[in-house]
Amino acid sequence: MKEWDYAQLAKTASEHGGPQKYIDEVADTNFSLGFNHGHDSGVKDGSIGTALIFGGALLLYEGGKWVIAKIKGKRTHDRENDELRNRSDEAKTEFVATMKSNEEDSE
Repeated sequence: MKEWDYAQLAKTASEHGGPQKYIDEVADTNFSLGFNHGHDSGVKDGSIGTALIFGGALLLYEGGKWVIAKIKGKRTHDRENDELRNRSDEAKTEFVATMKSNEEDSE
């Protein structure tokens, strides 16, 4: 066990207004140091977590926009293909009608 210099401890305590005030001052100082250290590390950890959350949210948002654009593009492509198919069918029908009309005129 360590030997204490009680005379020095008593002198230091009396300079701070007595033993209770000295103990309170030491406790308050240590509490403040611990609180500030915890606060600073919490802010750092919280900042990293917040950045990850916002980064993930942005990634999901942009990914969702990309998926929606792909779906809309496919729908537009399908619609254009349907229109082309309909025009092709109309052109075939018109061609066949013209051919039949020409056959009837030549008979």
